[in-house]
Amino acid sequence: MVIRREGGSETIEFYDEALARMWIGEVLAQRHSGGSCSGSGGPRDLVPAGDAVRHGRQLSKTVTEPASSPYGPLGEPLSGHTGGVSAVVFSPDGRLLATAGDDRTARLWDSATGLPVGAPLTGHSDGVRAVAFSPDGRLLATAGMDRTVRLWNPATGEPVGEPLTGHTSAVWAMVFSARGGLLATAGMDRTVRLWDPAGGRAVGEPLAGHTSGVEAVAFAPDGRLLASAGEDRTARLWDSATGRPVGAPLTGHRSAVRAVAFSPDGRLLATASWDETVRLWEATTGRPVGAPLMGHRNAVRALAFSADGCLLASASMDRTVRLWDPVGGRPVGEPLTGHTSGIKAVDFSPDGRLLATAGADRTVRLWGAREPAALS
Repeated sequence: MVIRREGGSETIEFYDEALARMWIGEVLAQRHSGGSCSGSGGPRDLVPAGDAVRHGRQLSKTVTEPASSPYGPLGEPLSGHTGGVSAVVFSPDGRLLATAGDDRTARLWDSATGLPVGAPLTGHSDGVRAVAFSPDGRLLATAGMDRTVRLWNPATGEPVGEPLTGHTSAVWAMVFSARGGLLATAGMDRTVRLWDPAGGRAVGEPLAGHTSGVEAVAFAPDGRLLASAGEDRTARLWDSATGRPVGAPLTGHRSAVRAVAFSPDGRLLATASWDETVRLWEATTGRPVGAPLMGHRNAVRALAFSADGCLLASASMDRTVRLWDPVGGRPVGEPLTGHTSGIKAVDFSPDGRLLATAGADRTVRLWGAREPAALS
């Protein structure tokens, strides 16, 4: 086997059929380890094993080395917010991007053009901390420092019903269940509350157990399990049907836990903290998975899994977003840089082609998926 490198490309020539078979087999094994993910530190777009055989005693292919990061910046930052941007989320069809910030507004953007859609959504009397689309995209929920949760029609920008009230302190996070039947909100009043978004009313009693403010909340894909996390340095799991805790609190972080996210298959729970680390847990048992993911140099404020579960994005006050292979616990590419202040929110588009980030620098940035490494 001869390897030649020139101009960022690699040419591999095999002069032994057995060696070609062995090499292709090993590469394919790497590709398929950990599911169908590619680009997580292993080769991508590989030569089929049959091609090696048909080439006989010589196989020559050019491999273009992957970019330093799977995502690159797209266009200019989206500007319009007059204060720090605390939340960002794509609509279920990926066409809209919703943001919310300290300027007391939520805003809608066309994800393809980066242009604003309609006027800012106004009504909150203080900074807006969280925003979420219902699974069918017909409702947009916002919540913030004024202790209220508000529902909107994203097609018209008009409010839907009266504000949902009950939290006695700022609301920091929210999420819809997968089928949209429940909306969960987390507040600095140490509680998580469940709401019927269609009826505009509370469901059951507040979920109490945290000993300090709750800063993050996430539903598992099946909607049965709910995760919350907060300033008491713990993450907690709840049965969304009964409101009862599931297992013991997840402990290990050395500071407030600011973000939680379930993997798309529901097997992993990721948490992020002011202690600059990201941790992975078995969602069903609460057991830690591997070592903490380290690399950020300031508080980690937000997390998002890609829809295929192959990437986990973490956003930090160190002004970077890092991408991780959640199966192998390894970084993927170099950190994404460009924000001039701490990053507070991150989300993948449903098709994985876009990544959105938002931060204290009052901007929203879009990042596009680079073409995967290809064999020619």
